[in-house]
Amino acid sequence: MKRNQLVLGFALVSLILSLGIGWQQSAISQSAKNTTESPSVTSQSPEPLKVSPKTSPDANNLLPRISFEKTVCDLGDVGRGTKNTCEFKFTNTGSADGGLKIGKIKRTCGCTVFKLDRKEYAPGQTGTIRVSYIAGKSTALRQKHIYVPSNDKDNPKVKLTIKARVVQMVEAAPQKLGLSLRKGSGGAVEKVRFCCA
Repeated sequence: MKRNQLVLGFALVSLILSLGIGWQQSAISQSAKNTTESPSVTSQSPEPLKVSPKTSPDANNLLPRISFEKTVCDLGDVGRGTKNTCEFKFTNTGSADGGLKIGKIKRTCGCTVFKLDRKEYAPGQTGTIRVSYIAGKSTALRQKHIYVPSNDKDNPKVKLTIKARVVQMVEAAPQKLGLSLRKGSGGAVEKVRFCCA
């Protein structure tokens, strides 16, 4: 009797499991059938990927871009106290409609004076920053900097350098020269000394 109950229980469990597996297979095949028969799924092409301007590889070409021909102006040897001029030419190599905007140019010391044609430059337009460097009284190798801010996102502040070697351009030997005049020379007092440096 126990054996019959055990066999009957086993048969019942097997039947339940086979029905469950059958229902699962039926649901899977029905899902596959719906997928292949559905014209909206197979005939519809995927939507094109929309790329925002920030992530587009060409987005950087749409931004204003400042490109200098040179960022260092080497004046070479200059005399003490002389005024010397440098020019830094640049171009807006970007293609933004708003154009390149130059901010307030800053300098590291009071020895440079600069001039800028205008503050805004259209794509492809060029400009020039003119810098005057007044050499100091002492002889030395000098480097001065100015900083050009702009709306170029990749290069918002460009450092321009002015180099000069301040030298004494004229040398006299001896350093002092004494002159003595006599009365016959314009009536000047005798042994008056004039010094020149």
